Amino acid sequence: MANVVNVEETIGKTVGRDRTDEDPWVAYRRIAASARLLRPRLPYPRGVFRFKTLEEAHEWQQKHMLAAATAAK
Repeated sequence: MANVVNVEETIGKTVGRDRTDEDPWVAYRRIAASARLLRPRLPYPRGVFRFKTLEEAHEWQQKHMLAAATAAK
């Protein structure tokens, strides 16, 4: 079986950016920042909340979900 690619041939043109001289920590920060933006965010404040009734918990949940939905617009 013959080779499909000629390995002795020199590459004539590279398409895209060459980031071989980029600092690895800079690349890591760039990737981490974009991953942070892709993470889903919950509309609730952090912490532990205790409710007396299930209805009170649902009201609280609906209030925060509605606030998050109106803020996203």
